[in-house]
Amino acid sequence: MSDQPTFDPRRKAAIRDLVVTNAAATPGRAGGRKRTALIVTLVLLAVSISGGTVAYALGTGLLDPKPVAVPTETATPTASETPTPTPTPTPEPTVAVPSEDPTDPSTWVLGFDQVAGVHVGQSVSAVAAAAGLVPVDDTVDCPPGFWNVTGADTVVGISLLEAEKRGSAVPDPTLTYAAFSLRDPSEQVVAASPSTAAGIRLGSPESDLLSAYPDIQKTHSKYDETMGYTTYAVGPESGRYLVFQVAATPSGARTVIRMQSSTDDGVVDLCD
Repeated sequence: MSDQPTFDPRRKAAIRDLVVTNAAATPGRAGGRKRTALIVTLVLLAVSISGGTVAYALGTGLLDPKPVAVPTETATPTASETPTPTPTPTPEPTVAVPSEDPTDPSTWVLGFDQVAGVHVGQSVSAVAAAAGLVPVDDTVDCPPGFWNVTGADTVVGISLLEAEKRGSAVPDPTLTYAAFSLRDPSEQVVAASPSTAAGIRLGSPESDLLSAYPDIQKTHSKYDETMGYTTYAVGPESGRYLVFQVAATPSGARTVIRMQSSTDDGVVDLCD
């Protein structure tokens, strides 16, 4: 005989319903693991009282806890690097190249191996004719080529010669020697003069010449001592020189009186 208290069926049903009702109302008073433990205790009590089984407890829905939603972690967006724009190269400024006009010696450029667009070894007949030059009349004592007739109204003396053919008559002389000169030193830059690529003209101050050509060398010419000239040369470049002769003006300023492109680094007499 059992020592446990017994209840009639109606009382058992009433107690069981009371336990279930209290268990269902538990969410308002407890939460989490405490609520689960309380529900389990009440259910077991109801089962023992009613003489029921676990199947009964499951049928009440008390042991069917609601799934707890687990918060989903939101991925923090990775900051994207802003690409560094590629710098746009600045175009090199276009340098205007002056046009050389055969009829206008002031536009001519004197270089190591060319003048007025005529290079060493090329005929000078066309440019000489355009500039109004005349053939050298004495090819016994002078090289063949072209020059202008010097006189009181001649500002710039011009000589375009084939220096190596002195003493020979050549029907179509080629360029090997070019010279431009003044009869007297000029206080001002001579606008009618050809120029070098560095901008030096007849009449340019000696200081401008030395500044334009930092590597220029002082050489020697026949009349340096007697006339008070100073001779300078730039080069050699491919065996050729740019030669400049400087003289004193009446005011004492020293300016360029002669410019020359030749295989010599000084001024020599081509006509004896």
